[in-house]
Amino acid sequence: MTRKLPWLVLAFSLAVPVSAPAAPCGKPLDVCVAEKTLLYQSRGVLGFAWSLRDDVIGVCGLPPGYPAAAAGVQLGDVLLELDGRSLAEPSQETMDGIVGAIKIGQVVPLRVRRGGQELTLTITAGKPDEKVIQAWIANHLRAEHDAADLREYLRRLETAPPEPPVQNP
Repeated sequence: MTRKLPWLVLAFSLAVPVSAPAAPCGKPLDVCVAEKTLLYQSRGVLGFAWSLRDDVIGVCGLPPGYPAAAAGVQLGDVLLELDGRSLAEPSQETMDGIVGAIKIGQVVPLRVRRGGQELTLTITAGKPDEKVIQAWIANHLRAEHDAADLREYLRRLETAPPEPPVQNP
């Protein structure tokens, strides 16, 4: 019996949205997954999903339990500046670069417009859990590998044995 992956949809929303690659990755699936796993283990998680529409970036998802919610980010906030970088001319590439460079524990200033007012919030980037890392890898595969690699990766996740429960000492 295979496990359903409802968490993957949530994790995709926490991931950096996918943009068209400049060039395909070119690495074999297993090599790429191993390298990306190591890389993504040190990437910080802010914990909000965003969308780019009408030349503005808005918060469109805010799952509980992630740093953005704790910092006061709200659905519908319009991002004006992230980590000191202006989003006056927002693009997928700009957001990918900013978010992809954030490390665990980094304090990230976020300036937003909410209800006609500008607010500055501070988010301390969290550590990505295994499911978020898996979603980031899936995003990479979707953008820079062929569909067969993505299907194989998702198949492996579905047939992986369940994680053991965490034991509290």
